[in-house]
Amino acid sequence: MPGWAPAHVTVRPGLPSLRSGSFVTELRASLRKGCERGDFRVVHYSVQSDHVHLVVESAGKRALACGMKSLGARLARAAHRAFALAGPVLDGRYHLRVLRTPREVRTALAYVLLNARHHFAKRAATLRRSAL
Repeated sequence: MPGWAPAHVTVRPGLPSLRSGSFVTELRASLRKGCERGDFRVVHYSVQSDHVHLVVESAGKRALACGMKSLGARLARAAHRAFALAGPVLDGRYHLRVLRTPREVRTALAYVLLNARHHFAKRAATLRRSAL
């Protein structure tokens, strides 16, 4: 991964709904404290019911790996505090897409920032179909 390229990352922890107010509050505080390091930072994020989308910047592969490891630990601690859980939250995996062109960055930003609207529309369509 080139140091100048941002990346779109998706993390899927196996938890109850991530959109609970307590989890979002804990995650926001955790991101504010630790995810703007010298070589890694979270630029944008979106919390969905079963996954989290992130747009991150890093200085290279090693910085990305270390930053995602730190982010995973912070996400797990936030989940432990919010849901009163213990034990592993993540399986150590995440989906990564390096954004190499301005168009890819624009598309990823729109996807991350407007993803809740997409999921809400899908849920509303399902509810309409089940009401028939």
